[in-house]
Amino acid sequence: MTKFARRHLCMGIALSLLIGCHEASERRATIHHQIGAAPLQSPTPKILNPEKPTTPKPIPATPRIKREILVGGCLATCEDPTLAIRTFITSAMQRDKEQVRTYINTARLVYNNDPIGETWASQYLAGELGERRVSIDKWLKTWLLWVEDIIDPADRRFFGQSIRVIEQNQRRMRILYRPPDRRSSPRTLPGTEWLLVLEPRGLEWLITNINEHPEALKIRRP
Repeated sequence: MTKFARRHLCMGIALSLLIGCHEASERRATIHHQIGAAPLQSPTPKILNPEKPTTPKPIPATPRIKREILVGGCLATCEDPTLAIRTFITSAMQRDKEQVRTYINTARLVYNNDPIGETWASQYLAGELGERRVSIDKWLKTWLLWVEDIIDPADRRFFGQSIRVIEQNQRRMRILYRPPDRRSSPRTLPGTEWLLVLEPRGLEWLITNINEHPEALKIRRP
């Protein structure tokens, strides 16, 4: 082999080695790039036991304190005085003591010229609510006994012709009421008319006066 041939052969081998090294370097760079990019392409790992989002527990509402209505309480059934007197008498006929109470102004009631409402108002101001309620219950129980004196049980209801309005304005309503025929008793006079007076208290028209013998007032007048 000539000197020129050997030189040519050496140059070929060197060129082959250089090309091989360059290709190996490119392969290493590609592999390195793939390894570095792998985390970006990896899928999001699945959560095997996902926790359910916790819903805040509702705060329980504060219970409302039911307070006793001390005066009135008939609400919509007594916003009109005519309806108030009808419902008042109907409740009395049924001897519904609690219902009757809601139609009476217990702070101002005058019964047969006795201002018993003043006593109940004084008890309220003194904080004697228990004694006040007992006193009102006792009076209601006694007053409602007149229903038992009605001769015909079928008459224990309201009759439209049994009331007669003698005065009505924005301040008060005065009514003459004729109860059904009753048996004679020490506390009743059959056939007499009663004077009932209603006055507004807020939106409610309440009974402020019950006089079972209004004719006696006429006799005393000069």
